[in-house]
Amino acid sequence: MDPLSQVAQTAIPVLRYLRDHLGARVELLLNPATGHTDLPLKAYYAYALPEVPAADDTALASPPPLPSPPRAWFPRLPDRRVLTLNIAVPEAWLVEVR
Repeated sequence: MDPLSQVAQTAIPVLRYLRDHLGARVELLLNPATGHTDLPLKAYYAYALPEVPAADDTALASPPPLPSPPRAWFPRLPDRRVLTLNIAVPEAWLVEVR
């Protein structure tokens, strides 16, 4: 997988979520493209995935805590660029930017 491709940018957060929250074993082979004549990174992607509360010994005695709402953030973006936002969600969802 080319780490600068759109497929990699959208797949890696999902794979990280599966590894960190569901305990999946994930192996990813990166195969970067060579010979770029232009800057290959044209877009930035982030997923807003729900947090999974950690299980502990008191989980059976009390109801589980409510998860915090999913959030996406973009650290270290270029300062001198015009950026736009596009939200890709299923059709049935009502989503807004705050």
